[in-house]
Amino acid sequence: MEAIGKARQEVGRFLSLHQFCEKVDLGAINRRMIESLIRAGAMDSLEGTRSQKFAAVEGAMEAGQRAWRDRESGQVGLFGDAMAGEAHAVPLPNVPDWTDKEKLAARKKCWGSG
Repeated sequence: MEAIGKARQEVGRFLSLHQFCEKVDLGAINRRMIESLIRAGAMDSLEGTRSQKFAAVEGAMEAGQRAWRDRESGQVGLFGDAMAGEAHAVPLPNVPDWTDKEKLAARKKCWGSG
């Protein structure tokens, strides 16, 4: 959670799952943690439904890891930091939203009761 706090200090409010994965050190958190945050509703303020974010986790993490590698190696794209705010523009998968019952079951799974 420290990695998330550090990224929030730098970025402010996250706008999307992709931005979250590009700014948070993915060496400090893993896919399971991100999926738990989605299930619990902790990422409801980000664009998209829980089911869309859940379906996009793998791609968002891959993009985030590429961004981290590029920053660490000193590589920047053609437009450098001008595109840094565009991470939220990545379209989310077109999947049906979870029902209220599915959301409740997912939340219970996070808390270990269910």
